[in-house]
Amino acid sequence: MIDRILINKLSDELLKAAQEIAGKYGVTVDLKGGRFSPSEFTTKIQFNVKGENGETNAEIEWNRYHVIYNLQKEWFGQMCNNGKKIVGLSRNRPKYPVELLCKKTGKKYKTTAESIIREFSNKKTSSFIY
Repeated sequence: MIDRILINKLSDELLKAAQEIAGKYGVTVDLKGGRFSPSEFTTKIQFNVKGENGETNAEIEWNRYHVIYNLQKEWFGQMCNNGKKIVGLSRNRPKYPVELLCKKTGKKYKTTAESIIREFSNKKTSSFIY
């Protein structure tokens, strides 16, 4: 019987094996979710080729289109106050174009460009203790 514990073990081993193979060809690999029932488990594997400057596709897209949404280039990869990291930009979702990743759960979220602008304009004006 397939349960979450088994899926986590299988996913970890699958990711390690896929990373070993991807390393031979100079690409990166990510597991992109999946589905399971008591009798079967399906997962998605995504291989990414880095750009000429070592950039991922998400970075290339961000660098190309961030200006359209009044976002700053350096915000890509930054952590927001809610503990989520900015990992992408999707022009196919005009209302919620910014993709966030929760580091704890690995779950992706979408949000508006305006909320990111507010977030980082507040960071500039507030004082941080390091």
